[in-house]
Amino acid sequence: MKTLLTSLSLSLSLSIEYAVLYDYNLTEQATIIANLYNGVYANEESGNYLENNFQLITEVYSNTQISNYYSDEISESEKIKLFITQELIPNNPYLKYILILGDENSFPPIYSDCLFQPNEACPSDDLYAQTDINSIIPDISFGRIPSSDPTEVENFTTKLTNFLLNPSIGDWRDKAILIADDENKNNSSPSSEIQHTTNSDILYDILSPYMNVEILY
Repeated sequence: MKTLLTSLSLSLSLSIEYAVLYDYNLTEQATIIANLYNGVYANEESGNYLENNFQLITEVYSNTQISNYYSDEISESEKIKLFITQELIPNNPYLKYILILGDENSFPPIYSDCLFQPNEACPSDDLYAQTDINSIIPDISFGRIPSSDPTEVENFTTKLTNFLLNPSIGDWRDKAILIADDENKNNSSPSSEIQHTTNSDILYDILSPYMNVEILY
């Protein structure tokens, strides 16, 4: 708990912009990401650092730190939500992004009624950062690397480092594929399922004047 409180005090004084919540087995990988965005990690071959305009004040928190901070009487997913909504967000007014490094066993998702299937429960990491129970929009942009395997996550950090520090110029930057589920789903209303393809079509109309876009339904 002392370590977590120290980190919280640090984030309060600096107002972090990017928080990485990680499986305790991924300490090395989480640290690489934090150092990368904090501008203290250099590519060994080129010596490049992340440019200042892409840097973010980043802090890391392990799942064990978060778990030990709260009573065992509440679930792990509720502990994570409390940490995000009562500690991270209120104490860091410039917080923009939260990344989870870990699978569903390390960071169990929160389940809620599906928007278009009220009789089904859907998992979503967005619910971790939802401070208003009446809103379906999270307060913070959320992402997850859904693996707790150190080798798999190390592959991701290597690719991320190369992408940010040694970006390659090519026509791949002008290509995009939009993948959406269609309206054909058992026991579901086509009028609700069509939303996926409708939203994909909207994105196509926005992007297609500027790049080559392919749609897959």
